[in-house]
This record gives sequence, C-alpha cells and structure tokens, in this order.
Amino acid sequence: MEEEEHPRNSAIEDDLESLEETGETDNGILNGETTGMEDVILDPPKIGQIFNDFEEAYNFYNDYARAWGFSVRCSKKVRNNKVEVTTGAFVCSCEGHRAPNKGEKKRDSPMETRFGCKAKWIVDIFKEDHNHMPINRQCTHHLRSQRGLTEADKADFRFKKNAGMKPSQIIKLAVHNAGGHDKVGYTVKDGMNFSTRDRNERLCPSDAAAALAYLESKKSTDTHFILWYTTDEENRLHNLFWADSMSIADLSCFGELLAFDTTYKKNIYNMPLVIFTGINHHFTSCLFGSALLANETEGSYKWALEILKEMLGGKDLHTVVTDGDKAMRNAIDTVFPYATHRLCAWHLSKNIKGKVKNSPDFEPQWSTFVIADYEQEEFEEKWKELVGKCGLQKNQWVTKNLFGRRGEWADTYLRSHYFAGLTTTSRNEGINSFVGRYLEERHCLLDFFIQYDRWCRDLRETEIKLDFKSNYGLTPLKSTMLRPLEESAVKLFSKAAFLKFRSELEQVIGCIKNTQSEDGNIHTYSLSMFNKQKVVEVKYNLETKDMECSCKKFNSVGIPCTHMLCVLKEERVKSLPEKLVLKRCSKNPKPIDSMPPPPKLGDDHSFNTRYGSLQFLATHIFLLGAETPLSFQVARGGLTAVRDKLEMMRTTPAERESMVIPKEFERALNPKKVMFKGFRKGKAKKQQKKKKMKCGRCGRRDGHYIKTCPEPEGYVSPATESSSDEEDDDDDMDFADSDGGDDGDDDDDQSGRPQKVIGKTYLSSYQN
Repeated sequence: MEEEEHPRNSAIEDDLESLEETGETDNGILNGETTGMEDVILDPPKIGQIFNDFEEAYNFYNDYARAWGFSVRCSKKVRNNKVEVTTGAFVCSCEGHRAPNKGEKKRDSPMETRFGCKAKWIVDIFKEDHNHMPINRQCTHHLRSQRGLTEADKADFRFKKNAGMKPSQIIKLAVHNAGGHDKVGYTVKDGMNFSTRDRNERLCPSDAAAALAYLESKKSTDTHFILWYTTDEENRLHNLFWADSMSIADLSCFGELLAFDTTYKKNIYNMPLVIFTGINHHFTSCLFGSALLANETEGSYKWALEILKEMLGGKDLHTVVTDGDKAMRNAIDTVFPYATHRLCAWHLSKNIKGKVKNSPDFEPQWSTFVIADYEQEEFEEKWKELVGKCGLQKNQWVTKNLFGRRGEWADTYLRSHYFAGLTTTSRNEGINSFVGRYLEERHCLLDFFIQYDRWCRDLRETEIKLDFKSNYGLTPLKSTMLRPLEESAVKLFSKAAFLKFRSELEQVIGCIKNTQSEDGNIHTYSLSMFNKQKVVEVKYNLETKDMECSCKKFNSVGIPCTHMLCVLKEERVKSLPEKLVLKRCSKNPKPIDSMPPPPKLGDDHSFNTRYGSLQFLATHIFLLGAETPLSFQVARGGLTAVRDKLEMMRTTPAERESMVIPKEFERALNPKKVMFKGFRKGKAKKQQKKKKMKCGRCGRRDGHYIKTCPEPEGYVSPATESSSDEEDDDDDMDFADSDGGDDGDDDDDQSGRPQKVIGKTYLSSYQN
C-alpha cells in the first residue's frame, strides 16, 4: 500500500536536495563532510546492501535516522555457537508499546515514546513508513540513539578531568570546540552521568591495591621514591607514607625546621592527610613527604615520624612547629627528643579567648609577648604586670599552663633556634587550603594520588619560578655608601633572602657604636639602635671571620642582622663573609641532580602520557590546517587517513587501559572509613545530656538553685572565692587544642618530658 506523503517529509526532502547541491548545512557540513559529528548519510538503505559487521550496519542506519529526524534501537540479535552476531534487526525507537503498569507508582511515568511504529531495517528488509511526525533537525541531537559518549569522548573526558577540570567545564569546552551543543554528540546530562559512573567504577574492592600500584610505578622514573604502608589484622590499608626524590632532597637541605598539621575530608575514607613541610631558600613552603593515617593517635604519628627520621639518616630535627595536639607532641618527644618544639601562636590565641573570657584585654597584649625582644628577666617582670593588670592571678590555666610553657611559644626563649620567622602553623594552614583546591572528599585513593601529584607539581613550579628569578638577572641595587656589601650579597643570596638582607642593611644608618674592645683577634662591639635603649654585643673574629650577636636574629632567621652589618662597616669589610651566607639561604642550596630527569615517552607507557603527547602535536596541526580552505582539506585528509590506518591496526574493540597490580599489593584491601577527631567531638556535643543548673550560692549541680538552696543566706562556697575567670570544669587543661581537637586532658606535669630551651629562671608555675 502506498503511504500518503506527510507535508513534513516533503519539506525534509526539499531541504536534503538543497544540501546535496550546496554541500553545506547548519550542522556544520562542509563539502559533504561534517566538522563535528560523523558524516550524515542521506541515501536510504538498499536491499542487498553489504556491511562488514553489525556495528557498521547500525552506524549507517543511525546516521540515516539522524537526517530524517528519528531515533533507532536494536530489537533483535541472533548469535551462532561462536557468539558472533549473524542476524540483527534495527527499528525506530517508537516501535512497539510500553508494558502496562503493574501497580501504582509514586512517580509519574516518563514520557511515552513507543506507539507502534512499523519502520525498521533488517538485514534484507527495509520499511520506511512511520506513523509519527519526524523530529525537527534542530532537536535530533537529543534523540537517544543520536547521542552518547564515544570511546574518544570518554578518553578526552578522563584526560581533562585528571588535569583538574570540572565536568561542567569539560562539557562547555567540548561545546565551544564543536561549534554548538548539536555537534558535540552528547548532552550535558550525558557528560555528568558518565563522570559519576566513571568515578563509581573506581570505588572497587581493589582501590587500595590500585593506589599502591600507582605509587609503586613511580619508582620506574624516580629511583629514590619511597613508599611505606601498613595493614591491619583484616589486611586493610592502615597507614601510608610516601615521598619522592625532590622531597628527600628538600629534607636534606632544609630539614632543620619541620612544620606539620593534619587536614581532613580529602578522600572518601576520611583518612587524615598529614603533610610534612619546611621552609626553603625562598622562604616559601617545601614538601618533605606526606602520610595518610588510619587515626590520629600517638602511635600513628610516631610511625610517620620514624620514617621521616630514617630519611634524615637518623639525625635529629632542630625545630618543630605544630598546633599543640597532645598525640602529635608526644610522638615528637619520642622520635625527636632533642628537637625544640614551638607551639602555634594562632591556636594559643584561640585557646586564650576560650579560657580567659572575662578579660578581653589579655589576648591582644599577650600576642606582643610572642615576638617581643625581651630578656628573660624583663619578660617575667612584664608578664607579672600583665597578669596583675588583668586580674588573672588565680587563673590556673594562665599562671601555670600558659606561663609554665612559655619556652614553647615566646621568642625570648626560642630566638637562638632556627624558625625562619615562623610563629604559627599558618603556612600549613595555607598548604591545607591550597591542597583543598585539588582534593575532594569523594575521591577514591587512586584519584586522590592522581590529584595529589597535580598539586605537588604546581607547588614545585612556584619554587622553579623563584629559582629562575634568583639566578637569571640581578635584583636592582640601591645607591648607598655600603654598596660593595650589597653587591656581594646579591650574588650569593636568593632573591627573597637578599631582600631581607637589604632591609637589615638599610637600618645600619640608625645603629650606634657605644664601645669597642679588642682581645687578640676578637673584637667586641657594644651597639644600640638610635630609637632604642637596648644594648647588644657583637663579637667578630678577624682571623676566622666568625660573628656572634646577642640579639640571635642570625640564628633564628638565617640573615645577618643590622648589628653584624654595622660591625662590618666599622671594620671596613667590603665583601660579605661566606660564613654569613648560610647554604639554606643561598641561590642554589640543592644539588643540581636532585630533581629526577623527565621521563621519556618510551619510558612511561601510561595512556595519559601518550594521549597528552599526541594532543600536543595535534594542536599545531589544527592551527596550520585551519588557516586556509586548502590547508583544511590537506589536514582533514591526512587525519582521516591516519584514523583509518589506526582503525585497521586494532584487532579488538577499544578497552579502557587497566593498571597492572603487582602480586605484593593484590591482598591489600580498602581502608575503613575514619571517624576523625572533630567529627567525634561534634557528634558528642549533640548527644551529650544538658548540664544541670549550677546553684549560685553553694556551687553544686544537684538540681536545686539559689532559692531552694539548703545552705543559709550569706554562705560562701570555695568555688565562688576563686576568680570568676576560672571555669568550674576547668580541670581539662588542654593547652593547645587543634581545630577539631578531641585530644583529651593535657598533662600539666612536665616532669616526664625533657624541658627544652628554658633558661635558669624557668618556673613550673607563676607565683604572685
């Protein structure tokens, strides 16, 4: 029976005839070729037409369907004993009818798309009649069979996602490159769904094993890469520590100072991430290594620190800066018993605001004691004045805990030790914030390490950039009478160190010599600044060029102080002595071969490496090919020929490259999800019972209040005799809680811990 021609079909035929004549369409066809998606097939299938395989037949009919405004699906497949498809049938996606509902549904049924259409194409039968109106060509890219990510799309999606692009950004870029949503081949929703499925596929039982294999593979290009891990009794990943050759080189050069902190919510297992950092020759952060821990106990910290000590060749750290976490502090004292421990001033300030609520003036004035240039006797006198002024004589936390451990936060007691100007863990907080741009809570371990490497690469690029600025081109000098000293310093110091040096040099004009004495080769100077009364003493050895200043700034920062430079001026020294240029502040403190050579393409067989290399090459081809119509045809023809040749080389369908997991890692199971400290504390606050009301007369919490108190009026309890600043439950003397800290009670008795950098005037508690 001859079907009546639909006016819509006639319009489409007219459009197609016009396209065949011009060779151009609004879908991007140029001379019969599409610029975005596959070529549109305009001729209908023919009886007896031959295709190489089932997939080729489907693609042919699907392209034809796109031009005519309908979608197709496979309704039948017949396979032989060899599991090969021998017969197949393709139908319009509107063929058939939806199965009747089997009961009530809470949600509305999706849009009806099947209404008995008879059009189909079987190997030897073709029926072209439809019982529905074709879709407008502008909407065909939303048809189910006309959209979806190809293997090339998926590979490109993964590649860009590993580079740090968000799925929405990847899709926007694809739309821009293709010239419109209709030319991409998939919708925004398709891309987002693929991203979610791809991430979920990585959350398999072998996630930990794949992550360990990924780290182990680094040894092929970085022979000094180290990997340590432990498993629990269930063979689940417990603790993990890793560091590359750059970290080892940084630790050997800048390992005198260690700062570390714990950050959370950087992987799906909530394993705390500990980043060990130091200060390099540019006075920026450098990476010593990192660890993922199963918990924040003393044992876990001790395990990580012992590995760090082994990297140092068994040497002790000189100085450590932490937030005061109890488990962290105990682990440091065990592994590095002679290290000078500095507590973060920011965390102390936070605790002071909580412990000293009724004296708001105390915290701002306390902060001046952190960096004040006092002698020990002067420090204790001024502290006594401050405590008396704020009425805190009976506040045990201030007089016993805070003052008793002043040797761990005040510059007065710490200035002879190298801290590079650090008084807080703010650098670590900045590192944590920086790494937070790369790592997310939903990352599995494998994705975590891929993104961690990206963060590490960007962090080190900052140092490389500063190295370039220090070594290529000199910092402009200022015209002063001490220019010879400045000229010698600019050749030796890194740019950041030189700027600090120049700041000290500029103040020499305000440094006054009071007295001078000589004892053989030792010249002793008594100096003071023009606007200060404090007198400092500098000793200079004419023979060895050694210098020592009582202000200790050279010891703590690593840059010659103003007093030393004033003595050099008095001694008419025109070139900065090499002993005043510490290696850690010089232009090139690390060995040239400390950085591993970049891997050659043949050395790294990863898919991403090959993909990125080819994409980089193709970018230049795209530029040359797009310049003129002729160059476009040449480039397109060449790329098409290469594509066809590569397709012929493939013996099997494309498969996602899988990582080979060594046998030693196969048994490693995924870690348990960690309940980190801050999470437990927050839960406990919600679940804890409300405290009973405290009686204002007797101070007891047995359910009564002042009107029903059994004690007579005028009764004064021992609790009310003490200062109002003492909290009734101040038995918990935590000295420096961490951000989410649930550190437990801090032991006030310091006898079990070695007292460090405390002078002879050290007091375990302040007595008024």
